[in-house]
Amino acid sequence: MTSFQGWLYAVWGATIAGWGIFLTFIAHIPFKRHEKWAWNCLVVGLGVWFVLDTGISWQYGVTFNVFFNVVVVLATGMPLIFTRKAFVG
Repeated sequence: MTSFQGWLYAVWGATIAGWGIFLTFIAHIPFKRHEKWAWNCLVVGLGVWFVLDTGISWQYGVTFNVFFNVVVVLATGMPLIFTRKAFVG
């Protein structure tokens, strides 16, 4: 592994850890209180991630990641769909 690869993996890991904590707090506190902005934040963030990550993976031929993303978006998107009425009315 090159120094650049090591740096890239380390920074990417730190980014994922930080965003994971951020999402956990949104889901645990304002989402639980049915604050509309929390639902919107999770839906928009999930949508942007899915479109960009899946599109780039498809473009580079990484089909495993495309299928993995579909599973993840279904697993995380379904609860958001089913809770929509609690936030939107």
